This record gives sequence, structure tokens and C-alpha cells, in this order.
Amino acid sequence: MNLLNKFLPNKRTFNLFVMFLILSFSGCFMVALRTLITLNSNYFFLIWNLFLAWIPLFLSLILIVEEIHKVAKIFFGVAWIIFYPNASYFITDFIHISRGGYHLSSHTGIEVVVWYDFLMISLFVFTGLLIGFLSLYLLHKKIEKKIGFHAGWRFIIAAEILSSYGIYLGRFIRLNSWHVVTNPYNLVKSVLWSFNFETLIFVIILSFFLTLIYIALYNISQLSKQNSY
Repeated sequence: MNLLNKFLPNKRTFNLFVMFLILSFSGCFMVALRTLITLNSNYFFLIWNLFLAWIPLFLSLILIVEEIHKVAKIFFGVAWIIFYPNASYFITDFIHISRGGYHLSSHTGIEVVVWYDFLMISLFVFTGLLIGFLSLYLLHKKIEKKIGFHAGWRFIIAAEILSSYGIYLGRFIRLNSWHVVTNPYNLVKSVLWSFNFETLIFVIILSFFLTLIYIALYNISQLSKQNSY
């Protein structure tokens, strides 16, 4: 129990952790049900992406522990930067349903499978964004407490910019977080090759979107700390 208290610092964090587990299992159940009914396992990649999305949250829970050695904090901090984009990467998975028929047809009615896929992927996107928010929020408050208010928000902006670039590398260059270890040469070459105007625009737009989402969720999280609503 002492170990649990160390990594889940308060009841509120624990409750969020449990809620994210429920959302995650619900998404996995939807994928399994779809596979069982359609005999098509095309969406199993969502479960793998969800596993990757959980990694930065576990890393942030380690990083906020006071007793962690400085060298270990640097190691886990670098790992967090590498894996954090996985939480928001789900946004790009909407491309898998971009050609679906969402309108009522006089011949076939509504395409139930298309709408099922839309809601299933939306659940994974929602879960990924919330997991990413909590991971970022924990580090934000830690940095704010240690260094100051402005340092905390500079960290948020930098994290979302790096995350957006990481999402670009994952979606368009098809790089993964583990390529840092398994194929660093190809990773560096791909990063250098990827710098262009389109990349810059994509990163600016996505980081702006992710920062807005964070600010919105951050302000919602502060409501319970105020006396009036």
C-alpha cells in the first residue's frame, strides 16, 4: 500500500487512474466485439496504440516521486519525451474511417458498422487525450512547484510542440518510439529529411490544437478547487 501511495499521490489521481482503466477496457471490448462479429481484425492496432499511450502516464508517475535519483529522473524524463506523443497520436486514427458512409441511404439505411467504427475510434481518441492530459498535468504541477508558474507553462508549450512533431514522424514517416533504440541511424536520417514547410505547418496547427485541449481540461480540473462554480 505504501508503494501504491508513492506512485498515486492522492485519491483524485487514483480515481482518474481507475476511470482511464475502465475507458481502456471498454475500447478493447469494442474492438474484440467488432472482430467477433465481422471476422475482421483490422482495428487491433488500436489496442497496441492504447498500450503505448499508457507508457507516458506511468513514466510521469515515476518522475513525480521525490526519492527518485537524479540520473534516473533524466533517463525517465527522456523516455517520457519519446513516448508522450503516443497518447495524442490517436487523433490521426480518424483517417481510417474518412471514406465511410455516414448519411442515411434510401437503399441500405444507416451503415451501422461505419458508425460503430466512428464511436469506437472516438473512444480511443478520448481515452488517449485524457491519459496524455493527466501525464502532462502531473509534470506541469511538479515543475510549477519546483521552478515557478511561467516555467510550468513553457514546459507545456514545448511538450506539445515536440509531441506534434513526434506524431508527424509516426503518421507520415512511419517511425515508432522504440526506433530510438532499435534503429537510431534511420531515425536521425528520417528526422533530418522530414524538415520542410508542410511539416512546420502541420506541427504548428496540431500543437496549437493540443495546447488548447490541455488548457480547456486544465481549467475544468481547477473547478473543484474553487468555492463557486
